[in-house]
Amino acid sequence: MTTERLALYDIDSVSATVMNIPITDGRGQEVFLEITPPEQFEYIEGNGLVVACATRKRLYPVKLTLVSSSRHTAQLSALHAMDYLSVGGAGVGAFLVKDAGSTSLTGDSCRIVQAPARTFGRLIKEETWLLMVTSSPSKMLFGGHEIV
Repeated sequence: MTTERLALYDIDSVSATVMNIPITDGRGQEVFLEITPPEQFEYIEGNGLVVACATRKRLYPVKLTLVSSSRHTAQLSALHAMDYLSVGGAGVGAFLVKDAGSTSLTGDSCRIVQAPARTFGRLIKEETWLLMVTSSPSKMLFGGHEIV
């Protein structure tokens, strides 16, 4: 017997804070945030034996997509410059994503590793910032959407 359920998803219920800036303006139309978890194991094979070696990787590549007219573009540009000029370049802010369901993603430090290419034309375009977030699987909890 199959149990049916209805899950509600509302992009406005997703809060994202990147380098201490709440991202509320000019989010990308389709996807505004893409988080790629690092591989936690490397596999070594030989003579029929397979060994899983823990990598303990803590760097999460993140793509943040905003329209070029977003007010956050200037804020992120300034933070990118501050991080570049900081001693040791340890990242100048934290990272947090939370939705109305059970997803909670936090990172101790966040840095911009690549600013977007800038285009100038008749229409505004989406631009993608490449970030690197330091975290761990215990702080990156992907959940389902809320039940209605």
